[in-house]
Amino acid sequence: MILNKVNNFLTFLIIFCFTVFPVFVEKTHAKQDCLSEFTNGLNILILGDSIFNTQDLENHCENLTSILAKKYNSSNIFNQAIDGGQFIIKNHDFSNLDILDQYFKYDWDIIIIGGGGNDLINCQFQPSCFKQTIQSISQKLKKFITSNKLQSTKIYFIYLTQVSDFAPPEWQKLVNLGAGEQIKQMYQDISRENSNYEFIDLYLVTPNDKDFWLSDGYHPSLKTYKLIPGLLN
Repeated sequence: MILNKVNNFLTFLIIFCFTVFPVFVEKTHAKQDCLSEFTNGLNILILGDSIFNTQDLENHCENLTSILAKKYNSSNIFNQAIDGGQFIIKNHDFSNLDILDQYFKYDWDIIIIGGGGNDLINCQFQPSCFKQTIQSISQKLKKFITSNKLQSTKIYFIYLTQVSDFAPPEWQKLVNLGAGEQIKQMYQDISRENSNYEFIDLYLVTPNDKDFWLSDGYHPSLKTYKLIPGLLN
């Protein structure tokens, strides 16, 4: 009985080593290969929601990380943005979606931060909830910057404060109720507190053209990502 279990485990281990592990290694190497042509330049961290991690699935090297690597000739670009990311987590079961919890200490030259849409969609279209949520996000962001001593780090707050004309009705409604404008105001207010902080409304340079959006109408496409380097100082 014991011998059979041992044999079964060894069989599983062999299968794993020759199938799953090589795939993992291949993917890891692929990610490294995407930045292999660049030098160890500026250290850049990206924190946010899915606005920052959509990509062209036909070419895994075509994404925001690779675009910034080309801009700064740097292989030290770390994209920690997560699908469904939020600033305020009310249910601890979803603590893994906390945008700022993706931060890790390092000697960062630039940090890009964006998000807020998922927090406000949780308000179920109640404007009073928008205001309260924005205040909570603002307080959390300021505490995050101070506690991690990032006052001298260049921080870009980048987000889309509106959606395209072909976005789903719920996102159109969210914008029409002022959610995007409140997110914009929050980032602008924080940016005014320090000359190292800057807010960029990505929507202002994004054409209302399907080539610049994913098919869902509210996530940027690769073409929009390619506009970002020109917006950074």
